[in-house]
Amino acid sequence: MLLSIVIPAHNEEKRILRTLNDYYKFFKSQGISFEIIVEMDGCIDKTEELVKEFSKGKKEIRYLVFKERLGKGKGILEGIKVCKGDYIGFVDADNSIKANEFYKLFLLCKNRGVHGVIASRNMGGYFSKRGKKHRAFFSLAFNVLVRVLFGLSYRDTQCGGKVFKREAIFKVLPEVKRFKESSGFLFDLVLLYMMKKKGFVIIECDVEWIDRKGSKVNPIKVALEMFLQAFRFRIRLWLCF
Repeated sequence: MLLSIVIPAHNEEKRILRTLNDYYKFFKSQGISFEIIVEMDGCIDKTEELVKEFSKGKKEIRYLVFKERLGKGKGILEGIKVCKGDYIGFVDADNSIKANEFYKLFLLCKNRGVHGVIASRNMGGYFSKRGKKHRAFFSLAFNVLVRVLFGLSYRDTQCGGKVFKREAIFKVLPEVKRFKESSGFLFDLVLLYMMKKKGFVIIECDVEWIDRKGSKVNPIKVALEMFLQAFRFRIRLWLCF
């Protein structure tokens, strides 16, 4: 298996089929061996029903179902556990990064001799040009915080699209799981920090990012929680290392 793609989905009945259609058709057309693993946790809508129906007759589509709510990070970790690919990636369920854009990340990781490639909205100036002002502010502020507290020079650690070499991501998973902050939206930051600590080379790639409607997440509330979690994570690092 060349590529595994994990898609975490929580109550995504209105958006998951668009994403699955896009990714399945695109990667099928590329003639590479791939699998898409939809990780569903705590869903109380029709997400599970829709995914199961879509997967019929498609050996490339697999799914995991958890009755309790795991959180974004823990859900992705559960998906990664069962991945078979030499390259492992994950992407949001809303199709904000279309399959052809995600493919760019995979090709860079495969051809550039790096350990991982992460999507970036800020390299192309999405937030400054088209994003809502409050999101642009929180993105900039969080980026400064990441640079100051963790020494990570990435412009966008939180964009929902990343691809890594299998050996690299499995090397850091035990340390990632040590920190409870990795179970939620801070998962990306924890993962990237641990990869840097191990000396892995991770680069950014500008992608076309679409602000999809229908998100049930309160961006301001999530942003404030992430700031608090980042400080807690920094304190835990000081105590652990």
